[in-house]
Amino acid sequence: MGPFDQLTGRYNPHSIEKQARQWPVLISEPELTLDINFRVRQLWHLQPQSWASPFHCKSSINKDLREEYGIDACRLAEVSASNKEPADTLLESSFKWLARLHSSLSRPSDTFSLIPWIEAAIQTHDHVLLRNRKDAALALVRQAAKLSPPHSGLDISAKTMVIAALYPFIPVMAMYEAQKSDIAMPSIPKLTATFTDLVCVRFSLEKGGWHQKVFSRKLFDEDPLGQLCTLKWLAKAIGKRQAKLVDSDDGKKICFL
Repeated sequence: MGPFDQLTGRYNPHSIEKQARQWPVLISEPELTLDINFRVRQLWHLQPQSWASPFHCKSSINKDLREEYGIDACRLAEVSASNKEPADTLLESSFKWLARLHSSLSRPSDTFSLIPWIEAAIQTHDHVLLRNRKDAALALVRQAAKLSPPHSGLDISAKTMVIAALYPFIPVMAMYEAQKSDIAMPSIPKLTATFTDLVCVRFSLEKGGWHQKVFSRKLFDEDPLGQLCTLKWLAKAIGKRQAKLVDSDDGKKICFL
């Protein structure tokens, strides 16, 4: 049986894609990497904030399978496959992940943490635009969905952040969910600024690469270095050395005394 027979009533990409093909199109990129890059830049106001069609990207997956599983599942499979295995072997698992996400967004829950979704969204910027690691960015989105499944009772700001994290990778489902709640194209810088009890911190060791993490604003203001050292890998890297934080144009640098 095909995926639609197995999950009837839960997730129907045919129906969603039928609507998406009617949305006014601004642009379409010919390659998946360029498409993901474009969407991340949109979220950071580096590209026009209009719908970009995902239906014209070249794909290693044949047309019949693309039509069967849907464009979002194919995108997930291609990003996850990298050079290790054929993308079409990951279509079933990608489809089922989308089905679980769709189901999660459709049912109520009392628990949700915003932090994994903010971190996935802001770290996607560096992974995609600076490191060309879209697979690493997608892994963070998958982790956020596992740690904090989104649900139907999210307020608009929280749902908008979830959509912002999903949008580069599964744009059809993301914008379908956005339209259901009358949410405009997300802007990550503006959105993160609305979460006044949280602070997004970009930091690096003295000679290391940049990282991003979300902290309680109150706790970070009281002891910024102490909050950073709650990250086990960072505390281990600093060890017993004395350190201080130095502000730079790119973020906070941890410098040793």
